[in-house]
Amino acid sequence: TQSPSETISSSISFMFGVVTATEEPPQVEGYLARADKIARTVITENPNTFQSISPSLAYPIAKCIQKDPSRADVNRSMVTVSISFSASDSATVEKFKNEMLESVRVAISNGSFTKL
Repeated sequence: TQSPSETISSSISFMFGVVTATEEPPQVEGYLARADKIARTVITENPNTFQSISPSLAYPIAKCIQKDPSRADVNRSMVTVSISFSASDSATVEKFKNEMLESVRVAISNGSFTKL
């Protein structure tokens, strides 16, 4: 069993594609800021469930940026983003991951995540 003061460290990772005008790797700072804003919005919109995550929420990092081998017709890179956090229990970890990934999925599908 877990004592009340213990926390569970975890992270969320997701991938998205960026089309660029050149073969240079994309600048990802804006996308990382968007991912951070989405994470903080998920916490703000569910304060009773996720407020305990806020102090431990790390700024997103780009774990990997690679050329998309499936797209030879455009300069497309795949970016893998990771966000570390801690929560008081595994149920909160899973709930936050699900909410976060759903929010990112919606933002990517409606074009607001990758729009500059």
